[in-house]
Amino acid sequence: MTCQTLCALVHYYKRHRSRTQLKAAWRKKKGGGGGGGPGATKLDKLVRSVRGRLAEPFSGERLDPLLTAVVDYIESHWSGPKS
Repeated sequence: MTCQTLCALVHYYKRHRSRTQLKAAWRKKKGGGGGGGPGATKLDKLVRSVRGRLAEPFSGERLDPLLTAVVDYIESHWSGPKS
């Protein structure tokens, strides 16, 4: 159910006119934390954030396939013209 919800969010927000370019480099705000590390993309940052929020309710062996499926979905549906 969680994967379906996350994929539905991707489908909904990919149409937003001010959507972000997820393959763009993540730039940490001054004084802020939580960066994805040097060379991290916005998608990397998103995955880290989702992983941190789902780590408690899901075990690693269940979380990794979920995140992989969501990233695959994002990569195949997010780019391209806004429709």
